[in-house]
Amino acid sequence: NWALRLVALLLAIIGWGYVQIMTSTTVTLTVPLGTIKVGDQFQAQVFTTNGEPLQALHVTVQCAYRDRDKLRDSDYTTAIDLRDEQETVLSAYQLKPAENIVYHGPERYKAIGTISAIMPDRLRIVIDRTVQKNVPVLAQLVGQPRDGYRVSSTLVNPAAVMVKGPVRLMDTLDAL
Repeated sequence: NWALRLVALLLAIIGWGYVQIMTSTTVTLTVPLGTIKVGDQFQAQVFTTNGEPLQALHVTVQCAYRDRDKLRDSDYTTAIDLRDEQETVLSAYQLKPAENIVYHGPERYKAIGTISAIMPDRLRIVIDRTVQKNVPVLAQLVGQPRDGYRVSSTLVNPAAVMVKGPVRLMDTLDAL
């Protein structure tokens, strides 16, 4: 009977090893949207194709089951190079896993996974000229003074600030 138990134990260990090594799984990571390289006097804003602001991508990585815990969100970033673009709107920029997702984690884990999908895989990128503007700072008083008191004056310091941003937003900014 001991021989049968030993064979069962060996089969269990072999089965466990097979699952750990041979079975693949997918892991979805939330990768922060990295810097988009544009010309010196430009800046880029990234949106979904529906127009929602985007801060991160969901990247699906296929790896061995045993390696799934070695994958971390912080080990990946995005890289988009649009230095040749001028002031424009790219309505459906196609992301490519090999080109736009960059691994920065420990070297020993670099080859444990393969990127199989990126969500969203298309982005709307708005490239605008960057401008600076001196904008006045206005006080906004909220509430009422207690009975018998009144506001005699307000003082804002500094009275104005230098703001830098995309021309489309700066054109509409009159005060802070």
